[in-house]
Amino acid sequence: MLTLFKKIFYEVTGSVTPISERLGDSIFTAFEPPAPNAHVNSESYLEDLELMIPPVMGRFEFIKRKASGTITVDITDIAALGAGKGLDAFPTELSSGLVYKDMDAFAKDGSKNELDAGIKAHGISPESVEYLLTHDQVRIVKEQTSDSLLKTAWSGRISLENAGGAHHFAAARYIAKEIGYKRPITGKLYEMYVDISQVRQFMLNNVMLIVSKKDIPMDWDEGSINVMIEKKCRDKRDGRALYFPENRCEEPFLNYVVMFFVKTPQTGKVCELLKAHGAFDVGEYLLQLS
Repeated sequence: MLTLFKKIFYEVTGSVTPISERLGDSIFTAFEPPAPNAHVNSESYLEDLELMIPPVMGRFEFIKRKASGTITVDITDIAALGAGKGLDAFPTELSSGLVYKDMDAFAKDGSKNELDAGIKAHGISPESVEYLLTHDQVRIVKEQTSDSLLKTAWSGRISLENAGGAHHFAAARYIAKEIGYKRPITGKLYEMYVDISQVRQFMLNNVMLIVSKKDIPMDWDEGSINVMIEKKCRDKRDGRALYFPENRCEEPFLNYVVMFFVKTPQTGKVCELLKAHGAFDVGEYLLQLS
């Protein structure tokens, strides 16, 4: 009888006590946004967040790009590349590449053959830099090029969005940096930035949280934490779902679930409870970046 009474009490009052009891004093495994590295996707992955949003919540563009004319920068200003064989953005990506913390590491460890070839041809000199840049796939130095430059507003980093020649370019950049050789490159500039109005519009009615799959397994067994949240986050008038879990299978979300909630007093209580246990609030993070 007591159990039945408690169940009725929870349903009538909208209490989140069952979820709180299920969580106990546990703290979720923290979602750590990847540190910027030698691959531009270590930052541009944020553009994928909006693709996860359930259609019922509407269409939003959190991260945008805008053309900003043409810019000339020094080759050593390039902090990352958009593509390169053996170059990845995330440490556990399901591919054969490696993650390099910066362009210097990629040149020394990932482009050693090209670096050695340049030094063998002309030593550590401006001539070796130019020699490496003559490779036919290093397109940014050509008059007609499809490659472009990307500036990330929140970090200030400039990346080369290349379609080849990553290893030769990295080797040339490394030698130029070592000898203080100024080598300008020119290309179309695009800026990637957080659209603060879009983020705020989303947050007005919705919440996006990230939690480790091991902390909130996406099973639908009766009594599981996921089912408790799902039951609690429903419109009491028509039973409409107000909770939409997105089980991603790619980095950097491979081991995480992205949880969407339509804002109501009740879902707000659940979100605050999850955040108190360490759930990562995407909206708040994007506001910080902007």
